[in-house]
Amino acid sequence: MSAAKRELERSLQERPDFEPYLTFLGLIAYSGRDDSGGRYFRRLMVLNPHDGKAHGPCADMLAASGKLDEAIRVAELGLSRDPTVLELRQALARFYRMAGRVKEAQEQERIFEQIRKRMR
Repeated sequence: MSAAKRELERSLQERPDFEPYLTFLGLIAYSGRDDSGGRYFRRLMVLNPHDGKAHGPCADMLAASGKLDEAIRVAELGLSRDPTVLELRQALARFYRMAGRVKEAQEQERIFEQIRKRMR
């Protein structure tokens, strides 16, 4: 995987705003539990702030590193930009539960079910 990461980083130098490179680098780092993935997803969120899917892995990385409040903020921001990202909504519910915010978690779970039913 390090060869792929090196190649993508080289390619990113040539095209620093190419979203697929940022996404792949973020996912490679995320799958290897490498904290550097957050910087790729943050860049992606700046380049395309309406892509709610980019917020999910970043929020997961933050939560995994003990930054639960920041993870919640990133997830909330992502859903404010694209409320249909179901994985992000589930993650936000999970983060709320971890933070002891049960009513907010239940509300996110309720919304999740409503959206999921409509998408069938």
